Amino acid sequence: MSESADEIRRKLLKPAINESFNLITDILTATYSLPPFTVVKKLDSYDDENFLINVPSTNTNYLCKVHNGVESDVSGIIDYQNSIMLHLNATTGITTTNPLPTNTKDLSSKHSLPVQSTEHSPYPLTVRLLTYIEGTPMAYKSVTPALLNSAGQYLANIDKSLDTFSHPNADRFHIWCQENTAELTPFLQYIQTDSRRALVKSVLDRFTTDVLPAASEFRKGILQSDFNDANIIIGNNDKIAGVIDFGDSVRRYVHNAQIHPCASSMLVFTKFLGRTRCRRPM
Repeated sequence: MSESADEIRRKLLKPAINESFNLITDILTATYSLPPFTVVKKLDSYDDENFLINVPSTNTNYLCKVHNGVESDVSGIIDYQNSIMLHLNATTGITTTNPLPTNTKDLSSKHSLPVQSTEHSPYPLTVRLLTYIEGTPMAYKSVTPALLNSAGQYLANIDKSLDTFSHPNADRFHIWCQENTAELTPFLQYIQTDSRRALVKSVLDRFTTDVLPAASEFRKGILQSDFNDANIIIGNNDKIAGVIDFGDSVRRYVHNAQIHPCASSMLVFTKFLGRTRCRRPM
């Protein structure tokens, strides 16, 4: 199935849990050995649904993630994400959300749940319970050059740690990978303005003629691949508390590590890029 077809299915098969949260309560009660807990609220998510869980007796927060149907259909992708988190959390100085075992010692479970498409509901979706990183996404903080400098160091440490990580699902196709840029050509038809369409086409053409012939010279590695201000969590001390979201992680050209964060930090671009380059050669 094509990547564009998968994107359509992600929207159809996005979880649609009602605001009473009874389904989440029932799933967690049956699947995990948690003390009495409360489903506090639904959190922002693009293709999945996330829920903040609180255990009042210890005031401990957790994240319950209900995956979309596309990822739920491929168990290896969920295992890949779990494996990356466990690997990084074992690395000094790096914190990510961490998957918690179910009563059967699995790191996820499958449940028949409603999705956006009534035609496909209910659909078997993967559910995980994760540790929660306390703090605020960088997108809601006042960003300083010093904070971006720290983010660059953090990203480089993640990428260096992933140099020693391997998993069979790291090499799956992802249209966001730079080596697949030419796969965007069919989407040119949706750009309404002639001048903009011509500009984008010129970039795609140059990629095919100038970049692809030299691709064998580019170093590859497993990357987090979505290190942006929504996924960088800042603690109460205004320092980086951790990073979340490994759904786009794949093996790709290592210089791609800077693409997403630099797009979010163009005003102080050189400070961010300089810090990542000095810690991990591209």
